[in-house]
Amino acid sequence: MTNYKPKLAIVYASATGHTECLARMIADASVRQGLHPDVFPVRKFDLAELSRYDIVLIGTYTWMNGEIPKQLQRLFEAIEQQHGDLITGVFGTGDRCFATYCGAVNLFRDMLHAKTQLAATLKVEQMPSAEDRPRCEAFVKSVRVKYSQHSEILPAAKS
Repeated sequence: MTNYKPKLAIVYASATGHTECLARMIADASVRQGLHPDVFPVRKFDLAELSRYDIVLIGTYTWMNGEIPKQLQRLFEAIEQQHGDLITGVFGTGDRCFATYCGAVNLFRDMLHAKTQLAATLKVEQMPSAEDRPRCEAFVKSVRVKYSQHSEILPAAKS
């Protein structure tokens, strides 16, 4: 298993481009840390492929009063059906002017904590900037550590 590279999907929804930018920054951090992510806007992610991945990182913006965007609802429901082995992380962008700042990130976080092996959560104010790169690196590092710890107790890697 030492040569096994975990299969990583980064799936996101973005209304303004902010969350897409953050997804790209996380993908870049993943590559720098030796991972090879598949990056999907949620509309291009086939839910039937979810079980192919060892790690799924979800990017969301917050809609209305702290709600998960409609286009992420099916992914949310599919992950709710998971049984604990999937390593996950959630990230998102928001505006601190709203009481529900990154509310969708919080909703995903709570569900992922209950249904998967949640590794990390990352919230960024509005458009990500170069100052957020170290936070993206730390986010990915937390995911890698969680995967390493969890894979030591798994019987075999996915093929």
